[in-house]
Amino acid sequence: MSLAPLATICGTGVIKGWVANTAYLVHRLEGDARPFAIPEFGMGSMPLTNQTLSDDLANWIEPLGPVVKMGHSQGAIHAFMYALDHPSDVCGVVSLCGPLGGTKWVRFIPAPLAWVFDRTLPAINQMHPESEVIQNLRQRIATEWDPEIPVRLIAGASDGLVWPHSSALDLEFPEGTDVRRYYFGRHLPSDLPTGLDVQLVRSLPLASGHLALMFDPRVIAIIHNLRYRQQRPVALVSVAAS
Repeated sequence: MSLAPLATICGTGVIKGWVANTAYLVHRLEGDARPFAIPEFGMGSMPLTNQTLSDDLANWIEPLGPVVKMGHSQGAIHAFMYALDHPSDVCGVVSLCGPLGGTKWVRFIPAPLAWVFDRTLPAINQMHPESEVIQNLRQRIATEWDPEIPVRLIAGASDGLVWPHSSALDLEFPEGTDVRRYYFGRHLPSDLPTGLDVQLVRSLPLASGHLALMFDPRVIAIIHNLRYRQQRPVALVSVAAS
């Protein structure tokens, strides 16, 4: 059984450790796999950044066929953007600690500083839960997502950058989409929408952080499961939420 190619998009590129962690993750995954760093240190306008990333991804994907896209942090936003614009190039999406509902802490940025960010580091303001970028992305996923593309959403209890944690899991998809949600921690967050199906994966606090989850072998197993074209099962030690 063959593995689908994997394209990973790491978080903010200015932090070298995130790039290194993504490279480490790719190293542990078999088959064709390549990490992509977000240009402009991840702080440029996300729609413009996505266009640059899309060009690079398309050139790599063309000879391989459909790929699984794994996005970490802001990279998850770009993974979904690409899949929406190029559904025939994608056979699965994994979001690892993705701020898919924005980040709540952006609300507390003082207005003068937000004005500066808007003109110099626009990606920060675009992470606001009510920003046009976030709202448009969520709306497009809910109405335009190809149900043939399976999705895996992963969040961690000790993630201090993606907040609230539920925002990484509560996306809506068209009926028939294979969506599986995983929360690494000791118990599920209290703000999850009623009826949302989330699998609890028992994890210690230090092991469920924004970067630490990239090293968890159970995350590797989730990605492997999605990449197997014939859905060959890979062991995932977890506890289902009751």
